[in-house]
Amino acid sequence: MAYKRNIDRLPIIPAGAKEHNVTCHYCIVGCGYKAYTWPLKTQGSTDSNWIGEDLSKQQAAETAAWYAPSMYNVVKQNGKDVHVVIKPDEPSGEFRARPDPRRADGEKLAV
Repeated sequence: MAYKRNIDRLPIIPAGAKEHNVTCHYCIVGCGYKAYTWPLKTQGSTDSNWIGEDLSKQQAAETAAWYAPSMYNVVKQNGKDVHVVIKPDEPSGEFRARPDPRRADGEKLAV
């Protein structure tokens, strides 16, 4: 069953879902997230979804199409119940370093 819901699976985000940019205010970092909302009685399908991938086939281990039950909820938006999925924006919010192209010694630059 999905997290805190009496359902046995998570809905597929449809192609027409609204995408919202969200910033976390928990700490000073301000990580970015994408929030997807769509009407309660609708969902996408394996061949028509927000990511545009064929979900009937096995997905890669770190696919963008995946989301955890804890990332999903039902909320009110403009007085109507809607599905909401909140996913980390790319890059995923973790500290990553890449070579700084401006430096000859290849020192790492935080991204």
